[in-house]
Amino acid sequence: MVTREALLNAIADRDYSLASEIVIRQSPKKLTINNPGGFQKGVTLENIITINSTPRSGLLSEVLLKTGLVERSGQGIDKIYSISLAQGKPAPDYSNSDLFQVSLSLDGRVTDKAFYLFIKNASKNLAEDQQLSVHDIIALAKVRDSHLAGISTSVIQNLESKNLINRTGSGNSQRYALGKLYQDLINIPLKVGNYTTTEVATVIGLLAKRGITRMGEIVEGFSGRLTRDQVKFLVEKLVQDKIINKMGKGNTTGYFISGQFDIKDNPVAKVEAYLVNKYSG
Repeated sequence: MVTREALLNAIADRDYSLASEIVIRQSPKKLTINNPGGFQKGVTLENIITINSTPRSGLLSEVLLKTGLVERSGQGIDKIYSISLAQGKPAPDYSNSDLFQVSLSLDGRVTDKAFYLFIKNASKNLAEDQQLSVHDIIALAKVRDSHLAGISTSVIQNLESKNLINRTGSGNSQRYALGKLYQDLINIPLKVGNYTTTEVATVIGLLAKRGITRMGEIVEGFSGRLTRDQVKFLVEKLVQDKIINKMGKGNTTGYFISGQFDIKDNPVAKVEAYLVNKYSG
């Protein structure tokens, strides 16, 4: 969804008086879209979310609207921000934009699983007419990161009324923090699909260190926190989800991390991000 909105934005808002092409660069962790022509007059990095944007090509925007590719003109950046942050990913990065191009970088890593689940659970508990707006989600991310500049008083009051943020102190010492729903998530092992993140970290960390590992060694890695049957169930689920593979039979069976995860580059984080995305529905 985010990639689609970013591409539609690039098509609708590029400067067609320039001969340059839209350039898309993709890597396993990041997608960058460079769009000919800088920000339109009045648009800056600071107000890109709040300003009412006018498409460069009204006719093209109307075509995209009538074909159902966009819901309304000017909504794309709102969606790009709100969906990225709500999925626990870093905010979209427009910082490399200049007078000649708009450059958008999207980081595909889930860097805050607890925040993703926090937004998801909050949305489940809110009535349809009380769902979080893009400004609410951005404000919650800023509160999480202790960067409160630019958050309007009305948004703060709205989030307080929903018990999504708490206020401490008064006057110059006044501070805000995400509410109990988030604090509970960061203080307990996160449940993702059939797993908790601590269980996954134990298995993947062990396999990354030892390579092909037998069941008995994996059981020992849990130091009695799980029974052998519980570890066996966990390992078989990881095999079914193609996160780890097994080879051999009977007592010679060994387990190793699937080739889709690079064991040289933080495989635990990669597997956890994969599981969050897999079970995000």
